[in-house]
Amino acid sequence: MSKERMAVTKAKRAQTMTEYLILVCLLAAGSVVIVSQFGNLIRGQISSAAYRIAGKSPPQGQKASEIVQNIDDKVRRGMDDFWKR
Repeated sequence: MSKERMAVTKAKRAQTMTEYLILVCLLAAGSVVIVSQFGNLIRGQISSAAYRIAGKSPPQGQKASEIVQNIDDKVRRGMDDFWKR
């Protein structure tokens, strides 16, 4: 293989890696935006599904954000009760 051909191959490989890196960064940024916009909605739906799997009915008349807030309040702990179960 000639040196010119090897240089072209290296340049194409570098271009492909750069394009791949740009796509991965765009995908990561898009994921962050989607999760920040719809995070509570998704958490509420997962919470509702968890209630149903456990055989309980999910709280009625509450918004998903209220359900998530109630769960967060129950789960939130401090360092003083870290080792307690």
